[in-house]
Amino acid sequence: MILAQFLKSLEHNCSKKPESLWPLRYYLGKNSPDNQSPPHFKDAYAKVLAYSIFMAEQEKKLSLLLDSINASHLLFKGLDIESRFYPGPGTRPQSDIDLLVDPAAMPQIHTLLVENGFAFNWSGNYHHVYKKDSISFEIHTAFCSYKYLLYFDLLNLNYLDLFQTKSLSPELYLLCCAIQFYDENASRPIPLVDMYQIISSGIDLHAWTELVKNRSAGFPVYFAHFWMEEHLGYSPWTEELLAPLGWDNAKKNIAAMVVKTQNIKEKDFWTLFRMADNKPMKLLRTFFPPKEVYAGHVGAGRFPLLAHILKTARRLL
Repeated sequence: MILAQFLKSLEHNCSKKPESLWPLRYYLGKNSPDNQSPPHFKDAYAKVLAYSIFMAEQEKKLSLLLDSINASHLLFKGLDIESRFYPGPGTRPQSDIDLLVDPAAMPQIHTLLVENGFAFNWSGNYHHVYKKDSISFEIHTAFCSYKYLLYFDLLNLNYLDLFQTKSLSPELYLLCCAIQFYDENASRPIPLVDMYQIISSGIDLHAWTELVKNRSAGFPVYFAHFWMEEHLGYSPWTEELLAPLGWDNAKKNIAAMVVKTQNIKEKDFWTLFRMADNKPMKLLRTFFPPKEVYAGHVGAGRFPLLAHILKTARRLL
């Protein structure tokens, strides 16, 4: 399925935020002899283009600021995905600026940002959010939450290698997009377009195999794959890309059934747990994670680990 057909099918079959697809649909059709793009496509493209240019300028300023203290960082997600995998600026909507940083440098980075007028908003277990000039800046210390790093066996990825290359590989981005689509409860079409674009740009099968082998990372991939097959009748995930995941039919059936159910996230933990390897260790680390996972959460009080244990237990009951 070509991209234009994929976008049209996605807009008709994904009820949430179809307007996020309009800029790319306009860009693809504007040079077509039979271009009949409606005016709101053009308006959406112009708005996203102007905002993307503005955000790229702000990202450069932030990057220079972090360079001033030699803080390892790289552009992550939206702007980077657009520049590398989309046909031009303004074709992928951006809501914030995302940077991935060395976790060890986060205290120093926080001080630097606050001293330079960035208002600290909130933090989770892997990202910290700041506001300045009406823009939200998300500073990530990992590319996804601890829960997924743990259950998908991604804790041992070497972040230092990423900072040396200054970018995520297409293969790692592809996995990140699948995780994001599942984490957001299949609520946005953009991660699906990201996957389509990344796969179309070319995936190194050896690098992909090395990334996913001996990991429990198959679930978000198969979730995205089955969702697209169920709702669009098409998936860009080829058998060549799925085979290295090493999934048997029993696990595939679980993923397919999750796609068909409602309230996906309510079943989240138990679904992940059923398909995980080394279940006792992962259950233990769910309740007793590293300190940075639970420290500093809103409402944690004087005993953040106890608050985390009680909160986790309530979710599982």
